[in-house]
Formats: sequence, structure tokens, C-alpha cells
Amino acid sequence: MHLVGQRALQIAVVLIGLNLDLEQLIASSVEYSALVSACVIMTLVVGLALGSLIYDNRKYNLLVCSGTAICGGTAVASLSTTIGARPEQTGIVLTIVFCLNAIALLIFPSIGEWLEMSQEQFGVWCAVAIHDTSSVIATAARFGDDSAQIATILKLLRTLWLIPLLILVSLVENRQHSRLGVPWFVGLFLLAAGLGTLLSIPDLLMYSSSWLSQTLLVIALYSFGTEITRANVLNFRGAVVFHGTALWMAIATGSLLFIKETV
Repeated sequence: MHLVGQRALQIAVVLIGLNLDLEQLIASSVEYSALVSACVIMTLVVGLALGSLIYDNRKYNLLVCSGTAICGGTAVASLSTTIGARPEQTGIVLTIVFCLNAIALLIFPSIGEWLEMSQEQFGVWCAVAIHDTSSVIATAARFGDDSAQIATILKLLRTLWLIPLLILVSLVENRQHSRLGVPWFVGLFLLAAGLGTLLSIPDLLMYSSSWLSQTLLVIALYSFGTEITRANVLNFRGAVVFHGTALWMAIATGSLLFIKETV
């Protein structure tokens, strides 16, 4: 079921690219690349420091921090192979990520409306503060189409940080046969954005791709939700839950305050 959700999400992101303007994509990436990079680096540094104070488990620490800083379940699953994490360790961190994603999906739009955030502000906030791409897009889409577009662009920019992280961890772990999980759908997303910009695509095809994308996002959210099993919940460790929750709340609150003042 996880594979179904992952493939549905990847295809949905590619289809979203058809509705984007490549010039806007490049402009947004340049404008916000410093903010996205700062959030990723700060989350990793603060998270690793906090984790080392809470418990003496390097693998849990790396999984929680990478999932929070970069791309949620994708980062956790990719990194777990590189560092040789046990299945139960990966499952516990994935469950925490999915639960926090669900909370963000429920409360972020209400917070955005209460603070009277603009479409741009809310999209940027979702992109830097929510773990998984599917949850970022779904949450931003609840606030508006413009918010969903900017959130999609910046979240994919944030996801690219997975590549240097995996390379660095692979070198540190000295695992020559570690599998490097590069998100291939980012390239197809850029290609679709280019085609959407250069070609005159019929309105019916654009509408159909948008509808199919939203449908696939719903399927992805449901599939990822099924990953939260009773066994994983019963195996929760208080220190890991506290670490993941505290780190997420810190980055969500800090980025919100900064975005409200500067964007």
C-alpha cells in the first residue's frame, strides 16, 4: 500500500507541473532558495543537538531530523537503508511523521485564516514546515490554488536537499553499496512545467490533468495513512515522540513568525 501511495504522489506532482509556468518556477526557486536552505540546515543542526540531549540513539536521531528537515517519509525511508536502521525504528519514525502530517493538514489552514496570511505566505509556510510532499500540497490546496502552486515549487526545492544528505551520510557510514534514493519525479516535474510553458495545451487536457492530480493526491494520503498501524503506535517511545514533536513545533512556529514579518 505504501508503494501505491508513493507512485500516486509522484505522478500527481508531475501532473501539477503542467499547470505551472517555468519562468515562475525559476523565479520562485531563486527568491526563496536562501529561506528554504536556512530552514533545512537549521532544523538539522537544532534537531541533532536536541536529539543528543534527549537520548543516546544515533539512528533515531538521524531519522527524526532528516524526516523533519527535508521530506518526511521519503527521507526516513531512504536514510534508513543507508544507516542500517532496524524495521521497527523506521516504522516508529514514519508513524510519528504521518501523525504530524495529519495534524498539520487539519490545523494549518485555520491558523492561516486566523492570522490573515496571504496565499504566498501560506504556501511558503507549508513548504518549509510540513514533512511530506503530499501533505504540503494537500494542506496548501485547502487554502487556495496560488498557495498550492508556490508550496509545490518550494517543497520540491527542499526535497533536493535529500541528495547531498544521503551522499554525506553514505560517506560517513562508509557504506559503498548504499542505495542513493534520488527523487526521479523532480526531473519529470520540471519537464512537465517546461512543456506547459512552451506548448499551447488544450483547456480540457489541463482541466483533466488537474482533476487527475487531485484524485491521485487523495489516494496517496489514504495510502500513507494506512502506514499508521496499531503495532507501531504501541511501540512508540516517549523520547522519540517528544523529539519529533518538539522539533516540528519549533520549525513550524519559528518559520511562521519569520514568514509573517518578511514575506
